[in-house]
Amino acid sequence: MDVSIVIIDIGSYLTRVGFGGNSRHSSELLTAASISTVDNSGFISDACVANADRSNFQFINLFNNGVIENLNWFKHFLRYIFEFEILTTITENKVLITLPLISNLKDLKIQMARILFNEFNIGWLSIQSSAKMCLYAYSLSSGIIINCSEKLIQITPIINNQILFEAVQSANFGGFDLDCYLEKLLESRGFEIGPYTQSFARKSLLKKIKEKYCFVNHRKLETYEKTFCSNQMTIYATDINRLNNLLGSIKFEVTEALFASELISNSLINKSIPQLFSNCIKKVDKKYKNILCENIILTGGCTLFEGFEQRLKNELQSLPNISENLRILPANNRNNLTWYGSSVFTQSANEEIWISGQQFRASTAQDLDRKFSF
Repeated sequence: MDVSIVIIDIGSYLTRVGFGGNSRHSSELLTAASISTVDNSGFISDACVANADRSNFQFINLFNNGVIENLNWFKHFLRYIFEFEILTTITENKVLITLPLISNLKDLKIQMARILFNEFNIGWLSIQSSAKMCLYAYSLSSGIIINCSEKLIQITPIINNQILFEAVQSANFGGFDLDCYLEKLLESRGFEIGPYTQSFARKSLLKKIKEKYCFVNHRKLETYEKTFCSNQMTIYATDINRLNNLLGSIKFEVTEALFASELISNSLINKSIPQLFSNCIKKVDKKYKNILCENIILTGGCTLFEGFEQRLKNELQSLPNISENLRILPANNRNNLTWYGSSVFTQSANEEIWISGQQFRASTAQDLDRKFSF
């Protein structure tokens, strides 16, 4: 019997599902669950409860402050994937899970494995770092991955396929926070988001406005004329194609928060991408700095803004002790990079990355810690 390799790339906002060896994933869904407030049953994504009474469901993102806390919700999430997204039996097949470096990762990996083997009876399992999979997309063993996703910014340096954990920098900040900042800017400038009672619909409209119109200036503008709406305007979903001239400076003010986190955070800690990068490089051995700065990989939805790459390069080159040969690697699929790298990885990795259900149940905690080590 041929053994299929199922890839489940779990991100802070989207999860992509498909099969090893393919160039693209076969489906994607929100990394979220819609939980019934009546009987605690679980569904996946808002679309799954479209025909039900939405007032009876609570929409929950599985990532909370960079942590997957509720494994019961996660079990609902996996069940949906296996029953509706993967149109083949998973018994005896291999499953590759990719995850960002989150704070409860050590315990989470073992708990995930227990669920996958005991609840879903998969054949073999491998759990890998999302950042390391990005390197495989470029056939590299060393580099620094800058992930800017919906709820997480993470800078991960990797040398010879080994993550330098002491230098990894993370901030629970991302596209979701930009959506909130966009809403704040609009309301302060005379705009109002239509009277949507459902939070999901409201956030969805803000996200569409952000992705359609916002861009990054190549440099910080010290002075500019802020855009205001002279007459109070309510923005509805049907208005989205006629906002370009109305939004003005708001289109670049929103993304400025990626480079000046104090715009949307009361924290005294600077969470901007350049500062996180600087903090990371300071903790790396000098002999590795050049190769890391020459192999910078961008991934995640927030890296797709027009002008982002040039602005980031300008900001990083202005930092002290940065290699003159700083290079951001080109990519046409940044929003799909982890999944593509995972597919490449499954075709070249040796059998040692996999653990069977029998091996899992016979292993000690120390054995599992080594087996699931990133």
